[in-house]
Amino acid sequence: DKDPIYPYIDGDWVKAKGTTLGADNGIGVACALAVLEEKDVEHGPLECLFTLDEETGLTGASSLKKGWLKADILINMDSEDLGTLFIGCSGGKNTAAKFKAKLEKIPRNYSSFELKVAGLKGGHSGLEIHVGRGNAVKILNRLIWNYSQDSTIRLSEINGGNKHNAIPREAFAIVLVPKNHEKNLKKFVAKYNEIVKAEYATVEPDLVVSLSKHTAPEKVIDEKTQKHLVNALYAIPHGVIKMSADIPGLVE
Repeated sequence: DKDPIYPYIDGDWVKAKGTTLGADNGIGVACALAVLEEKDVEHGPLECLFTLDEETGLTGASSLKKGWLKADILINMDSEDLGTLFIGCSGGKNTAAKFKAKLEKIPRNYSSFELKVAGLKGGHSGLEIHVGRGNAVKILNRLIWNYSQDSTIRLSEINGGNKHNAIPREAFAIVLVPKNHEKNLKKFVAKYNEIVKAEYATVEPDLVVSLSKHTAPEKVIDEKTQKHLVNALYAIPHGVIKMSADIPGLVE
């Protein structure tokens, strides 16, 4: 509302009045072009590299061939803060894993519930990964994993996160437990909510883990696949694995 973008059609291009459209590093591009154009600035040979599709998977940068650039020093203009020099950068890697689940009929005398983790701040997996924010998928899965160690719980559906480079701030699961275990599950979730809220009290004050009744789903995941899935999500690391021992605040 305060800074509207006015797009318009120019031939085969969609442009915007007074600003770039679709480029999240317009200032960096402009700075590089300005140096190329400026005749009064003394400098050695320059190469400027502009890549496409950063947010959809770094496909432009990934297509850069070895030896294509002659320079051996790179100044990265894709930064967030004016007057700040960055000396390191995180890498990016996506991993897709698939489990072939057998969908089974709902067991008799089971009750259906929705588990929900919400209220987290989320954030960019590069810019905020070092501040210790909660991962909704990990928090939700930890609940299911812990409960399943001593009690029966069947998983029908689990969802969390919406972008490959964002820390998940919400996650949901549809689960079923024997009807005579309803009180046990409610008590467990209430206690778990207290535990994680205490753990994240400083960085995630609005974190809430909740349980509510849900319409019975048509199918549940077979127990073997459920165990593999929950174990896998539990084992996957999240957050900074190692900080630099030499430079304070540097993710290594």
